[in-house]
This record gives sequence, structure tokens and C-alpha cells, in this order.
Amino acid sequence: ADSQVESFTADVALDKVVTRLPYSDVENSFNRIAGRLKWIRQKDGQEIQGEGIKVVTSDDLNMRSGKFSIRERKIKQEEWLEGKVLLDQIQLETLGKLSPYFTLPSPVENALKQTNPVGKLTNLKLTWKSKGNTLPQYAVHADFSGLGMSPYKTLSIPGFHNLTGKLDADQDLGKLTFNTQAATLNFEDVLRWPIPADELTGQINWKHKHKTLDIEVKDLAIKNPHLMAEFNGQISSDGTSHVVDLSGSASHVDLKNGRFYYPIHAIGQDTITWLDKSILSGNAENVNFKMKGNLNDYPFADNKKGLFKVTGDVKDLAVDYTEGWPKIEGVKLDLLFEGKRMELRASGGHFFGTEIKNTKLTIPDLIVDNTLLDITGEAQGPIAEAIRFVNNSPVEKMANGFTKNLKTSGNGKLSLALHIPLMNSSATKVKGSYAIENGSMLADSIPEITKINGIAEFTESSV
Repeated sequence: ADSQVESFTADVALDKVVTRLPYSDVENSFNRIAGRLKWIRQKDGQEIQGEGIKVVTSDDLNMRSGKFSIRERKIKQEEWLEGKVLLDQIQLETLGKLSPYFTLPSPVENALKQTNPVGKLTNLKLTWKSKGNTLPQYAVHADFSGLGMSPYKTLSIPGFHNLTGKLDADQDLGKLTFNTQAATLNFEDVLRWPIPADELTGQINWKHKHKTLDIEVKDLAIKNPHLMAEFNGQISSDGTSHVVDLSGSASHVDLKNGRFYYPIHAIGQDTITWLDKSILSGNAENVNFKMKGNLNDYPFADNKKGLFKVTGDVKDLAVDYTEGWPKIEGVKLDLLFEGKRMELRASGGHFFGTEIKNTKLTIPDLIVDNTLLDITGEAQGPIAEAIRFVNNSPVEKMANGFTKNLKTSGNGKLSLALHIPLMNSSATKVKGSYAIENGSMLADSIPEITKINGIAEFTESSV
């Protein structure tokens, strides 16, 4: 008769345990193992099961109320490992501590090392079948809270902190549902700083198809001190090609904090530096975003291979557009980012007491270094305010001090064109004219002159 033991069951409460698990050659040490353990010899391998399991290790792994089964199979001379884990709850910080004690498939182990997950999983159900270092089958369901991890660059997944929601996934498809407060999102190598999310709700679905990962963003809404926004769309990636079709809308946008959202590779450093310095304050409403195409073709020149477009209504904007010139305040404008071009069309605003009319600010290429800002526009108001503008700009030097103590009356209209290298404002090109209507002027060096009507023209080097 065969005297081999086929199975045994034991209720244990063991301290200071040193053992070698049946599916691993690694010697393991446990401070405590308690619960019901069962070992079974199978025709094609062996299995160990546990119920009501408590495991404590010297490096703070503390697993309670666990149920698991791990089966080793040999199929056609290949080693297969089948596992099932049910836990009421577990802190993700402990998952990285599992690998010395339980054999994890290398893709899982590598992902844990790269992402350093933290947070709490509840109602966890995990099953898998691994063959060698591959993981052809798995399924996981869990509710999560306080979830965080570093960016997972292997799959271009951003990092995050303090997410709450639900996860359902297997080797073919998955779903993340968010219902989160007080979180942060970290799009490393895309945005400069983590994005705060006072509220984050919505859903992300994905599907693996051959070597392609298809992602659906569904009603993903974010609210923070900077904005309220919602996004929908699809992303498809095979690792080398990333095709997107995303749209979004936003309101209550605080433009001063727009610096959190400038994409560091899609906008040149000169443009980012200018935006950081120049946008002093302002708010945007009715902001709409659209990106469609292969990201390898960005910035979609002439919209032939794709589209990148952001529009919005801006009010109360304050812009310090270049060093040495008066800043513009109270601006109302239409905002447009399209491809690599930025265009702002202002219909209101002022510098000092002069009202801005029909003004356009354009950066024709947001990506290149040494890019340019072009400003063309008109302004109308009292001559005294125009002289104040002159005396606070490089034009004052061209007047050789004539305007410094000049007293004036009447109204005038300024037409101005500036061509400004963003990183070398001293090389600014100026062309303008000032039309005076029924004006007067008086200075120490001249008698009072009245009933002045005419046009004065000037450039960066002459008046």
C-alpha cells in the first residue's frame, strides 16, 4: 500500500516559525502564523490552503482574516502556479513585503517595486495563474481608500495619492471607479507639479487587445482651487503609437495657477517661462478642450494629422507681457490655443486710464526656443493717460525727456504693434501712431499749445 501522506489539516498558532513553503525553495521566517492550514498532494502537483489566517513578520507584514489557496501544477513539463486570495482588508504597503515569503510572478513583483503602492484594500478577491515568470491569467476585485502609488512608467500610468473607489480587472479588461476627496495626481514627465483634486469622480475602463491597450475615460470630473473640469474620450496605445480622442470642458479656471497644467514637452521652455512671469491674474469660463490624433504627430501642423484646440472666455486678466512696458489689466478676451499657436483677442481692458480696443496677442510657435510674441491693438482715452503710458515705457527715452513733465488735455487714440522676442525683450520692435483730437499741451520748455489735431508716429528708435 502507498504510505504517502495525501493531505493534512491543522489549526495552528505558531510563533517564531522558520519554514520552506511547498511551492518555493526560499526559507522564510514568520513571527507568528495562526489559522487553519491544509496541505494536499495532487496528481499533477501540490496545494496549500489557509483559512482565518493571521500572518505577522519581523518587517511589519500583518495580514488578518485571510483565506488563500496556492496550487503548484506541472503541465507538459512546465511549472504552473494557481493562486486565490480573499481578504477582508489589507494595507498595500505590506504587498511589497510578500515577495520574500510568497512566490509572486515577476511582472507583479516588478510593478510593486516601481510603484510602491500604499492605501487600504477591502473586500479583496485576487486569483491568478502564472507560468514561469509570465502571468497569462489573473482577476482582481477590491474597494480601495487612501490609494497611492508612484508613476508606473511601464504602462504610462500617472502617480496619485489618496484615491478612493473600486477596482475590477483581469488580463483582458478592467474598470476603475473613483469617488475621491483630497487627492493628488502626478503626471510625471508631462506636467511639472502634482495636481490637487479636492474632488475626483468618474470612471476609467481599459481593454487589452493583442498588443494594444484601449482606454476609455468616462465622465472623469475634477474640482480643485484652480478649476472645475470634466473629461471624456479614448486613448489607444501599442507602446510606440498613442492615438487619442479626448474632449473636456472647464469653468472657474484661475489663470494664475495655469502653470500647474502647462505640458512641459508640448510647450517650449521659453514660452513656459513667459507664461509664468506674465500671467498675473485672471479667470476663464466656458473653456473647451479637444485633442484628436496620434501623439507622435503632435502638434498637428495645419490640423492635417490631428487636432489640438483649447478655447475659452477670459475676464479680469492682468498681463505683464514684457519687461519695461506697462502691464495690461482688467482684460476681457477670447482665448485660443490651436496646434502650436496661441492667440488672445481682447475686446476690453486698460492700462492706466486708457481703454484697450481690438487688441490681439499672438505666439505663432509655442514649441520652439527663442519664440516671439506679437501684439497689435488700439487704445483710446485721455491724452494725459497716454503720456503716462509713454513715461512708463521705452518710448520715454526716445522723447528725450520731453514728455516727463508735460501737461495735456484732450483725447487720443493709440495704435501699436510690438514684436517681442520673449527671452530678449530689449530687442523688441515697435511701430505705432498716436492720433490727437482737440488736444492741448504745456511744458516748462514750451508755451501752451491748444486745439491740437494730428498724428504722431513712432518706432523703437524714432518719433
